[in-house]
Amino acid sequence: MREGNAREVVLGMIVRARKELLLEHQAMADPEALEAALRRGVRVRLIGSPQEAGDTYFLSRAMALEKAGAGVRFLPAPYVHAKALVRDGEEALLGSLNLSANSLNANRELAVRFTAKEAPEAFARLLKTLEGDWQKGLPENPFALPPVEAVVPWQDAPRYFGRIATVEGRVARVEDRGTVAFLHFGQGESDLRLVVFSRAYGLFAQPFPESYLGKRVRARGRIVLYAGYYEIVLEGPDQLEVLKEEARSLALAGVEGAWAARCELEENFFTFVSSEDLPHLVLAFEGLDLPDPPLAPRGRRPEPGSGSAPPLDTFLGVW
Repeated sequence: MREGNAREVVLGMIVRARKELLLEHQAMADPEALEAALRRGVRVRLIGSPQEAGDTYFLSRAMALEKAGAGVRFLPAPYVHAKALVRDGEEALLGSLNLSANSLNANRELAVRFTAKEAPEAFARLLKTLEGDWQKGLPENPFALPPVEAVVPWQDAPRYFGRIATVEGRVARVEDRGTVAFLHFGQGESDLRLVVFSRAYGLFAQPFPESYLGKRVRARGRIVLYAGYYEIVLEGPDQLEVLKEEARSLALAGVEGAWAARCELEENFFTFVSSEDLPHLVLAFEGLDLPDPPLAPRGRRPEPGSGSAPPLDTFLGVW
């Protein structure tokens, strides 16, 4: 390719197509040549990222191509920023060129054109990647699907990718990176997280994000996938509800003695410690000289100490 011939090269490849055009593109604002190829009987397949309804940079023209007979797939992740075109499994164009008037006529762009004969290994890798993305792509734009009516457990969030939903769960850990904060529902690296940018920190309960640690919450927003994480971006506190939880008797979990008597006085104890967490609490107390430790494992029960049970903040600090 030479300077100033972008439109000539791209349109020339499309015109020469006899069997198929396979594209992975961020933008689709100038698709007339592709529509002409469809009328000639050329198979056209297009891969892009899901977009909000009303998007004119990719979605509206992609849907017009689909209506004209093209195949369209929406790749959940990674985000499609590529500009790749393969003609008849023989020739490829790869670079920064979008199918838009600005990109083809006015911008400083760069692209490389090569054939399967000239660079067989590179061509095979490119084609394998595009075909893999096509297989992983969704047949319909998930951002266009209606909101989910029911409350969704946070573990099920991936099933509703792209849709607006209300998810519920307990905040297992929080993270503040200065410009952005995360409220994680799980300990895994890819578990659902809530995202708040620093410009909105002051809108939420303070101190933020620490005040949400251990709280059971409901969050509403669009479930997206970014850098391997399923996440919901929170613009304000109206998207986040902290659920009230009633204190539950420690006796229901089999805890008795001084620990029960002390902890029953703390009505908010189970706001952040549920009965299913108790086995982890037990492990934390093994080997400590504490009176009547809760649920001490058989055969490993520490010798009882003397005095009364320590304050609850000690209990939680050890946990």
